[in-house]
Amino acid sequence: MKVKKVLNTAGYIVFVITSALIILEVIYRNYFLDFYRSEFNGLNSTYLIKNETPKPTILALGDSFTADPRGYVQILRDSLPNQRVINGGIPGTCIKETDIVAPSRIKKFNPRILIYQIYVGNDLLEFNHRINSGKISLLRRSYWFLSDRLYFLSYLNFRLRIFRELLHADLENGEKPKETDSYSPDQYSQRTKLLFEADPNFLENTILVKNSRQGDMSAFLRKLNNLVEAIPKDCSIYILVIPHCAQIDTTYLQRMQQLGAIFLTPKADLEENYPFYVQLKSSIQRDNLYFINALPFLRDANQEKRVFYENDPHLNDHGQTVVGKYLVDLIRKNKQLQ
Repeated sequence: MKVKKVLNTAGYIVFVITSALIILEVIYRNYFLDFYRSEFNGLNSTYLIKNETPKPTILALGDSFTADPRGYVQILRDSLPNQRVINGGIPGTCIKETDIVAPSRIKKFNPRILIYQIYVGNDLLEFNHRINSGKISLLRRSYWFLSDRLYFLSYLNFRLRIFRELLHADLENGEKPKETDSYSPDQYSQRTKLLFEADPNFLENTILVKNSRQGDMSAFLRKLNNLVEAIPKDCSIYILVIPHCAQIDTTYLQRMQQLGAIFLTPKADLEENYPFYVQLKSSIQRDNLYFINALPFLRDANQEKRVFYENDPHLNDHGQTVVGKYLVDLIRKNKQLQ
């Protein structure tokens, strides 16, 4: 009887948790609530959000590269004072979340220009966390398996991560990777090392769109097409593709190898017109659609000064400034805000 009671209780708990997750998943995917409202309000002043201005609006969407308060969006604001620049970046997200969030942002702000930022190092990975290592814990494997399918789990982890960071739990080996000024494998972002431990080939497979990442690229492009179709025809679209730091030069590439990455064809991984970008650019045709390959101009700027952090795969202030100035020049050249 005790065994039966325990089984019944366990079954009930599983049923309740499963039902709750399904309900939350439906609410999230239909975006009945603005789940990222606090992040949005933190990146945009009340004046920008609520002011009914005759100024043309630029809406920027993307992940942590866009959500950087000192990043390229701020360069746009400083350089284009006659435009309203709205930052819709959300850290830790990809096209899956953007496809859900974007329609409400577009409807609210009716942008003249929409910038969608893509990151080579993450955007296919978030479709499928493939694990080719026995070193990854069962708990981690289970979370990745479920979060690849249940978007709300990723959101929940995002919220918990924000909470941990508020408690300074993001400190790694006593220092924050973005605050160290010299490269050290021990000080490098723990997440990056974990991803390479799970699948050492994931980055090269993404850059070259080969092996297991071919199917992920197809899924990614379907989502991107959905996003583009939701954007009004009179709105110009800038798709900004940020490369992984390993694509910049052999120094960054060798650092990733030290962290566990495997590059079977390093010469191909450093090509400026790499398969990920080529397939992306050829997948969508539409008027007023511009694809921006950030690799060439970031590579040029890197010869003068590093554009990525020493121990983190994100753009540093110099890299963000380079991207921002490139966008400003392109927008002015196209004369779309006059």
